Amino acid sequence: MQIFDVEVTRTVRVMLDETKFTEQFMDEFRQLIFPAFDTRDHAEHLARLYASGDIEYSGDFVEGYGIIRDMGVEFEELGENVYVLSE
Repeated sequence: MQIFDVEVTRTVRVMLDETKFTEQFMDEFRQLIFPAFDTRDHAEHLARLYASGDIEYSGDFVEGYGIIRDMGVEFEELGENVYVLSE
């Protein structure tokens, strides 16, 4: 059996309407989902969800956000790199 360690890196641009990320939203999100303290934290979280395939398009419902387009969030995939680290 062959075994390969492969690193896959995706670069995702996250554009979000910061006016939707009010203090009330941020407080409720921190209490219910996880501690995200600013829009950078949200961009990181959303990019991970997008890169893993948990978000496929702007009409998707995302726990803690609702319909992602209604939160003013858009994604653009900028590229993917694949490296075989070892065989």
